[in-house]
Amino acid sequence: MSKISILSTGFVAALMLLPTGANTSGFDDYPISYGNWEGVCNKYSCVVRNNRNVAIQFDLDGDMWVQFPVSKKQLEEARMLKVTLPNGTKFEEFKRPGINQTLRLTIPKKQQKVFVKTKKFTIEGIGEFDVRNFDGLYEAGAFRLGINQ
Repeated sequence: MSKISILSTGFVAALMLLPTGANTSGFDDYPISYGNWEGVCNKYSCVVRNNRNVAIQFDLDGDMWVQFPVSKKQLEEARMLKVTLPNGTKFEEFKRPGINQTLRLTIPKKQQKVFVKTKKFTIEGIGEFDVRNFDGLYEAGAFRLGINQ
């Protein structure tokens, strides 16, 4: 194969990866990052992860959940997740297993503003989870979703 055909093949491949705007289905993902958070958003939601293996999804319809790693014992023993935020706000949610060895916590709508601004949260019997810098990422993602308040 000649150098010219290799270059033209690479050029065509690069063109195929460029966004064209032709697919407007709403599921076109775009990257988002802030501080120690990285993820993707589309027209309907953002899913992000930090470097401490905490994942958060927030949706256009106002739903928000956090997924975090736990030990096998904690996964089996957890019933109600009793959450405490640093400002003293407390709430409880039923245990929902996530993907692999994780738990998923739904953040109630009335607690979301406080949760977004927190740097960490504690779940009784499970541990403390670091979510610092999430507020900056949430602000950028919420702006893209059109849910800024």
